[in-house]
Amino acid sequence: MPDYPLLPQLPPRASTPESMYGRPRGDASRDRYPRETYPRDGFARDPGMPGDDMTPAPVDVRAIWSAVRQHPWLVLVTTLFCASLAAAYVYTTEAKYEASAAIRLADTRREIAGALVESGMARETNTGTDPILSAIEILRSRAAATRAVSTPEAGIVRVRTVDFSPALLEDVIIQPTVRRDSVELIFEPYMVEARGRGTRARAAYNDILSLGDISFRVIDRPPASRGRINIVSTEQVLNRLLRSTSAKRRDLTDIVDVRVSAPDPYLARELVNGLVTAFQAVNLDAARQRSRLRRTFLAQQLAQNDTLLNEAQQALTSFRSQKVSRAPEEAAQLAASAESYGLRLEELQGQRRHVAALLSRLERAGRAGAPGTFRTAIGGVGEVHSPAVEQLSNSLLNLEATRDSMTTGPFARAFTNPDVRRYDELMATTLAQLLVAVRNQMADLDEQIDRLSLSADISRRVQAAVPAREARETQLTEAEMTRRKMADQLREEYQRAQIAEAAEAGQVEIVDLAVLPTRAANAGKARLILFGAMGGVMLGLVLAYVREQFNTLLRRVSDVETVLDVPALALIPAVGVSSRRFGRSRQGTPPAIANSLGTTLSKRSPPPAIIAGSGSVTSEAFRALRTNLLFSHGGRTLRVLTVTSPLASEGKTTVAVNLAVSFAQQGLRVALIDCDLRRPSVHKVFSLPREPGMTELVQGEVSLEQVVHPTDYAKLFVIMAGRLPSNPAELLGSAEMRQVLETLATTFEVLIIDTPPVLLTSDAAVLSAVADGVLLVVRAGRTERAQGRGAVRQLHTVGARVVGAVLNDPDRKMVDDPGFAYGYGYEYAAAVDTKE
Repeated sequence: MPDYPLLPQLPPRASTPESMYGRPRGDASRDRYPRETYPRDGFARDPGMPGDDMTPAPVDVRAIWSAVRQHPWLVLVTTLFCASLAAAYVYTTEAKYEASAAIRLADTRREIAGALVESGMARETNTGTDPILSAIEILRSRAAATRAVSTPEAGIVRVRTVDFSPALLEDVIIQPTVRRDSVELIFEPYMVEARGRGTRARAAYNDILSLGDISFRVIDRPPASRGRINIVSTEQVLNRLLRSTSAKRRDLTDIVDVRVSAPDPYLARELVNGLVTAFQAVNLDAARQRSRLRRTFLAQQLAQNDTLLNEAQQALTSFRSQKVSRAPEEAAQLAASAESYGLRLEELQGQRRHVAALLSRLERAGRAGAPGTFRTAIGGVGEVHSPAVEQLSNSLLNLEATRDSMTTGPFARAFTNPDVRRYDELMATTLAQLLVAVRNQMADLDEQIDRLSLSADISRRVQAAVPAREARETQLTEAEMTRRKMADQLREEYQRAQIAEAAEAGQVEIVDLAVLPTRAANAGKARLILFGAMGGVMLGLVLAYVREQFNTLLRRVSDVETVLDVPALALIPAVGVSSRRFGRSRQGTPPAIANSLGTTLSKRSPPPAIIAGSGSVTSEAFRALRTNLLFSHGGRTLRVLTVTSPLASEGKTTVAVNLAVSFAQQGLRVALIDCDLRRPSVHKVFSLPREPGMTELVQGEVSLEQVVHPTDYAKLFVIMAGRLPSNPAELLGSAEMRQVLETLATTFEVLIIDTPPVLLTSDAAVLSAVADGVLLVVRAGRTERAQGRGAVRQLHTVGARVVGAVLNDPDRKMVDDPGFAYGYGYEYAAAVDTKE
């Protein structure tokens, strides 16, 4: 067993406890390694380096592949299901042949009659509708389809031939009364015999065969000796035509392509040709019907207007023969007199308004009696047009001016002065005379207004007494002219309607009739099945990926890096894992190999929890973890490392113990400290007493030498938890705890601290805040993503530096990750080979 290291004495305890959270930022133990957020690759990144932008990450192909490996049966079943659906569709769907015809929608009347007729399509455009789209809807209507299949001449579309080609039939005529029927044919060398509908008929090839309501010609002898003609109902053909018809307008043209699909190429051709022909006939009939109705309507209107015109002419002639009227000069004089009376009356009424206003102002000024008021009241006296009023107004103004000069200035006289009083009496007398003159003027104006009003009334009566015969004559003349003008317009429109009816050829022009299709539209069965299988693969990938995304557990290394945003430093596989995942099983290590690893083992076997000293895949994982901690942080050594987990039973104590063993194997002096003061377990691993430990050391009850225990591994020492205190968080966050850690850091090269789960207690956060780094242990297939994020967030809140995470997989829940597969395919050589 190795000797104890030289342990320094603890410094004297602080007189006043200092919380770890209250330590200044400049403390050496806190600022030995500046904390910064590390990217997922574990290396420090300068903020100015590329890659710090917030651009979205590309699609993770590895994540999709991992999802497929997790759910291979889902992808396989989805692929088989979609391929089966495609195969069922292909082999149960009848072949479809598509025939296409082209029509042109144009108004041919304009081409024939020119500007003499109006374009019907232009009329529809003015209403805000698209005439071509309207025509397409009419083409696909039931009325057009019914006409295409219900005429006797369209009997070929109701025929289904058996054992011979329908191309050998021509001039098939089937009456609409025939519903369903069947005709047997016997093909002889020179004749063809038809049996059906209770009758027989024989005819030479290319001659008409008639069976009552059915007639047709067989133009040539087919290879078969017998055949059959099945006749389907009109309704069945009509429904097929309506379902399979499509029409599309060619870009920037007035040409429409009409397509019809059918299980037989001849049927498809005949259906589409019959449809466009029937549509052309329907359109022509409708156009002619509109033209005929317009012409008839205009003829009726023209006849009615001619009758009314004759009546208007007779009334005007009769009135003119009875007319006896005054001379036009007398009517003009009466009108001029009435106008002059009106103007003079308005002038007199204006003068009266001015006189009334002057009288009102003078009365107010006389009642006020204040000096200077007459000058304002007499303003506008010129509008009165009375010499007497103007003379008295001027006299009153002169008297007022003289009085004002006597009562103002350096030689002003008093208002009681006899001269001033005399002028006051003169002004009062003049004002009274002026008021009388103004009233007389107003009375004179009232008299003139009355006389003029009487004269105007008399003039109006005289003018009204003139007979209204001139107005009646004008009315009759205008009525006659209106009817004559209406007759001319109707006659012109009637002529246009006659021309349009004669030139009507419809708006549908057949550009190309359909030819016989040579290939089915839904050909390529193998290709459709292949497309179905490919769609199933894509759907399976999506379902597997979506299902994996809804999984809330951490089960792979990429989950750790993506969800927790910390580097994944190691994957700890199950002990004794088989070679199918990580190589061959390694249950033990030969002594020679153990010595080559620098492991000092006692004669007794190590505890089961210690696996870093063996040659298993799990031991290689802890060596990889040790290497990442030593070299993945820019060369900065982690002296104090805290090991914690989000919740309990995630393997943090096992990771801490084996990591300490791995560091000791590297030749570093390591102290493993059990700071889980609630549920300690390190003493069980090493079979050592729990007390005394950290509790007694921090409280000063024991010395450092009493709590440091050597182990079977060189340079590995452990410190147990000690007595379970009632206040673990306060004890771990005290200044004494910090002094103990600083003292241990001067003696040991690495301190590994096992702490309680970070989400259950605050102990881990307290210790993580003063450590150089925190190692978070999560368990594959058990730790929830939200729990992992909460643990990292709580550690960042206290300022802890999370150096990385370890994915513990004792239950083999993790998806294989090629970046963390520790089965390299290498085996330790046997002892005999080593000696060689």
